[in-house]
Amino acid sequence: MAADPLQFPRLAPAPLPERLLFGEFELHLETRELFRNEQPVRIQDQPARLLELLAGRAGRLVSRDEIRSHLWGDSINVDFEQSINFCVKQLRRTLGDSAGAPRFVETVPRRGYRFVAPVQRTTIATEKAAAPAESEQPKPAPTEPALTESTPQRFQIPPAVVLTGLLVLAAAVSFSLLRTTPRTTPQTAPPATAPIPQAAQAAYEEGLFLIDGNVPDYYRARTALKQAVELAPDFAAAHAAIARTMRYDATPPEEALATAQRAVELDPMLATAHMALGSVLIYKRRDWEAAGESLQRALELDPQDPHAHHQWATWLSSQGRHDEALAAAERARALDPASWLLASDVGLFALYADQWERAIAESRRVEAIAPDYPWPRLWILYAATAAGNTGLAVEQANIAASVGAARRGQASPEPFQTLQQYWEWRREISLRTLPPGARLPAAQAAMLHLGAGDRAAALDEIDRVCEDHSGWRAPFLGVDPVFDALRSEPRFRAAQECLGLPLSE
Repeated sequence: MAADPLQFPRLAPAPLPERLLFGEFELHLETRELFRNEQPVRIQDQPARLLELLAGRAGRLVSRDEIRSHLWGDSINVDFEQSINFCVKQLRRTLGDSAGAPRFVETVPRRGYRFVAPVQRTTIATEKAAAPAESEQPKPAPTEPALTESTPQRFQIPPAVVLTGLLVLAAAVSFSLLRTTPRTTPQTAPPATAPIPQAAQAAYEEGLFLIDGNVPDYYRARTALKQAVELAPDFAAAHAAIARTMRYDATPPEEALATAQRAVELDPMLATAHMALGSVLIYKRRDWEAAGESLQRALELDPQDPHAHHQWATWLSSQGRHDEALAAAERARALDPASWLLASDVGLFALYADQWERAIAESRRVEAIAPDYPWPRLWILYAATAAGNTGLAVEQANIAASVGAARRGQASPEPFQTLQQYWEWRREISLRTLPPGARLPAAQAAMLHLGAGDRAAALDEIDRVCEDHSGWRAPFLGVDPVFDALRSEPRFRAAQECLGLPLSE
């Protein structure tokens, strides 16, 4: 028998969207959206896909090779070992997890990872069936009165005629609306941001790894990040990361600020965009009030970001709020205990707080696990000098010079007998390796001249600190002990005022 042309075929029901529930989190598998206590949590695509894989196989070991295949397949040429480590690190940061005491992601040394929290797989329909709302309870059908000879019988219209009439009426109404309703822009939410191409995501993750690694390489990082932006011009996180590579170099302040502001415009809810803007405002614009507001906003959006806490410690230290700065630096280290930079800078902020013994002790902790990392030795050198421990300072100067020369493939200099010999050697090396026409950042040059005993040259460099927007030392002019010998100079105090820094006593 021929099918009724007005009888539509019955479609198979669409699969119900699934979600994974673990701890206070909820991962929507269809969209890879993550929620914590029903509030959305921002998560990048690669960590979200890793979470989907690990939580979907909770309790079972997932090998690094399986992760590589799931995230990148076989078609993209990336450093898988470092990329996997970085992706796991991002995921732990998002979940507030710790490698040392994992609640969610456990490392199985040399093999892979295991999701250790209990996971419940459910759907929207399952949840509703388990506890239906009162309005969803079935209602009894109305009772139809029995037909009698005195009850008029209703005229029955065939269903096919009813459907045909409704279709004709709908068409007529639609045509009428098209003729009489003016065309206006619909007042709806803006369209969702276009998905980030996989190649752009890979370039971004490579750049971010080079920024946040123990030995940052900003030049290579910016190359990779610019590739990410070329592939995805509206990639907010990539714009934010580019701005972070600009904060210390000779990039004009306007360009660095525009890059950071572009990231915030593209995604006002992206914590790293506000963190990058705050960092640029510190180093390039010296707008302390706006920088503090941006960094506070970054911490509100992502309290688990160690680099946001580190930049907040920078801001606090520059303002002379040392106890708060040390607390923020310790929080950054706790959130990422594997970072040499974050661990080392606890010693730096102790140095700026005039806590010499603590600065030395914190720096020695990092020195023990990273003997070739240069910064802890310098913090010990500066703290020992400020504390009057010349013997320790000269010892550290010789070690720092020897390690630095080996890193550059050069022979170690003759042992220094005095600190001035060390500073003269360091100034000569710094000036000799400058590109043609380039100048050292003003604050760094002032430090080198002062250490070498050339007070007049140091003050000349201090005079240009306010107009110079390169290097990282200028924001700490008021608290860095290497400048203590200049603090009584009117020219030094004028530089502090120009930078908008609290005047040192």
